[in-house]
Amino acid sequence: MLLLKKIFHKEETQSKPHNPHFLTEREQIIDLLQALQEEKVVISLYFVDQPGTGYASSITKVWDGGVLLDRVCSEAGHAELLQKKRFKALAKYEEVSVTFDCFLTGICKENESVQYKIVLPEKIYFPQKRTVFRVKTRLFKLPIHIKAEGGVDSVPDVVVGRVEDISMGGIGFTLEPSIYVRKNDVLRFCVLRLGEDKHINFDLEVRNVKTLRDGRLLRVGGRFVNLSRKTAKLIRSEVIRLERMMKKD
Repeated sequence: MLLLKKIFHKEETQSKPHNPHFLTEREQIIDLLQALQEEKVVISLYFVDQPGTGYASSITKVWDGGVLLDRVCSEAGHAELLQKKRFKALAKYEEVSVTFDCFLTGICKENESVQYKIVLPEKIYFPQKRTVFRVKTRLFKLPIHIKAEGGVDSVPDVVVGRVEDISMGGIGFTLEPSIYVRKNDVLRFCVLRLGEDKHINFDLEVRNVKTLRDGRLLRVGGRFVNLSRKTAKLIRSEVIRLERMMKKD
């Protein structure tokens, strides 16, 4: 049998271990920072050796090359930020903590306002919330497709399973036991089929694996990772829709 981990990933020696509490994909990082900007979320800028002292700021611009932060009101804080250049940012988004490292590369002056220019962070701490309620989807017979990055002689390009339950935080499904799945594997290119023209793409971290029917079936439970805001909204809408359908029945 072939490990899914070898199909969907590079060898462990060539990549860093995945941590579901961090966003590391550039697209997701920009997406989250833009959300903080659009909603005018207050961000506390602080130094590692002074965790109890923070200076209020906000994001004014996000692009592929960096981020602009509004100048803090404190003159002492402003001077310290310019001097030390390295600090941290802390915010709350949808009741979840958001933290990332900042490296100051300069200041921008526009319309008599001063803004700090920082490098786009390589990762953001953003532990995704998990919803306790899960919708049982067995009756809907929803298929989940797991795509391999490239063809492998002994393994099909697409492995199809059946979704058993889904929540805003994760999904449970069954698979044929011809493929070995381990806890902490990250299954990329997963596709949840909701109809001929409707589907949701996502990555999934395996949290548990159980053998069913005397070894004839695998029950896999996983957690969504690195979701974009668009995908998270699609999943949320689908969970709500399925929940309503269950209540009607």
